[in-house]
Amino acid sequence: MLSSLAADRARIVEIRSQISELESLLAALRDEQATAQQRLDSYIYPILTLPNEITAEIFLHFLPNYPKLPDIDHSRSHDAVLPIRLTHVCREWREVAITTPSLWKGLAIVEPRLLRKFEGRLALIETWLGRSGCCPLSIDIMMITGRRNYFVQNTFSVILPSLARLERLRLVLYHFQSVPHISLPMPSLRTLELGTLEGDEGPAAFASCDMPRLREVVLNNPSSLNVDLPWAQLTSLSLGCIEPDLCLPILQKTLNLVSCVLSFGSLSYEQYTITDHNIKLPCLTLLIIRREYRETVTGILTALLVPQLRRMEIPEPFLGSNPIASLKGFISESNCALKELVITNRKARRTGGPVTVEDYRAACPSVVDFSSEFIPPDDDDGDSDTSDNSEDDWEDDGSE
Repeated sequence: MLSSLAADRARIVEIRSQISELESLLAALRDEQATAQQRLDSYIYPILTLPNEITAEIFLHFLPNYPKLPDIDHSRSHDAVLPIRLTHVCREWREVAITTPSLWKGLAIVEPRLLRKFEGRLALIETWLGRSGCCPLSIDIMMITGRRNYFVQNTFSVILPSLARLERLRLVLYHFQSVPHISLPMPSLRTLELGTLEGDEGPAAFASCDMPRLREVVLNNPSSLNVDLPWAQLTSLSLGCIEPDLCLPILQKTLNLVSCVLSFGSLSYEQYTITDHNIKLPCLTLLIIRREYRETVTGILTALLVPQLRRMEIPEPFLGSNPIASLKGFISESNCALKELVITNRKARRTGGPVTVEDYRAACPSVVDFSSEFIPPDDDDGDSDTSDNSEDDWEDDGSE
């Protein structure tokens, strides 16, 4: 028993000695840690030495180029480019990002996938708009499932206080019935784009809305043509997936158009001829006509009077059975001096003989830049994609 106690006393002395050594080592490590931390704390990363104005300018280049907007639903992609990500890097960057209104002047709002995210989404939109300060706004709203009309309505209730700053608005909806009537003026609105996946009576939201600076309109569905807009003040108009009967009455009102894009498609017939229309567009310099499907619309050029036209793009089938005569008559009637002409959807062979590049150039002597795209000879349906072949392909064989 006495020998066991003596052994314990000896062990205690040994342990105390080891503890003393470890405490000395620990104290040395703590001192080394404190010294290293002091060096880290005193170091300022070079990028943090930049003036806030320079940092803010770098942040602005981090965002996608306008009009592409950052998607507010950053959970959709880990690579999403969002100003809110800049606020997660460090305290200094967060302060710069939050106090730079230009970072928050544009956002794309997409309906949430989960209902439980709805309230948080509205709060985020409100915060985002608050950080934009007094900057002009560009907003995309996309709701294409047709399941959550209340999402559109509540989203509009959040952005209504900011309508006076709205410079660009894009609405892509399942239908327009969910859009609340807007009675507040939008004095800064310059660009409006409307699209819907389901036909309805059209958006009545803007019927009495004051938009004195509206200049550019894009309508991507026949039902969106029913919207009542200040047509006479527009300088740019793009109509997609439309029927002639719907677009021609609008063109009669757009006297100040400078550029116009017409994409015909979804017709109830494969061929349509425009008759008894005399539309004068005295300021139009650019006219682009596209063929979305197999339908063909002829008589377009005879319905238009465009003395200032300088660039035109048109599918060859839209020129009728005698494209050369159509072009000559159009140029003569409008008394315009075309500089650029693009003929698309050309067939490699035509009944009645080939129409060559030289024929087109002879019909349009003022054109200095001519190009064409043709359909391969074995495609007789006229619904294939145009190829990348240019005028050189025609000049090699001299025929179609």
